[in-house]
Amino acid sequence: MVIGVAKIHQEYVQQVVQALEKEHIRVSEDNRQEKLGKKIREAQLKKIPYILVLGDHECNNQSVTVRNYGQQVLNEKPLQQFIEEIKLEISEKALPNN
Repeated sequence: MVIGVAKIHQEYVQQVVQALEKEHIRVSEDNRQEKLGKKIREAQLKKIPYILVLGDHECNNQSVTVRNYGQQVLNEKPLQQFIEEIKLEISEKALPNN
C-alpha cells in the first residue's frame, strides 16, 4: 500500500506505484482525503505487509519509508533498494520447500 502524506505528494505516489507495477509487484494506493493516521491504521487492520509512506523527504530523495506489518519501526530506503528486496523476497517464497 502506498500512501502520500498530502495531496502535493500524489505525483511521486504515482511514480512509485508505476515502478512497482513495472516489476510485477502487487501494489495499491490510498489516495482518499483522510488523515494519514487513519489510512495507516486501516492498512494495518487489513494486514497489508508493507505500507509505503511518502512525504516531502521521500520525494526529494527518491526514497520510501517502509512500515512492515506488526512493527512500529520505520525504515527509509531508496526506492530501487526496496524493489530489489521485495523481488528477492518474492522469489524466495516462490521456491518449493524441500
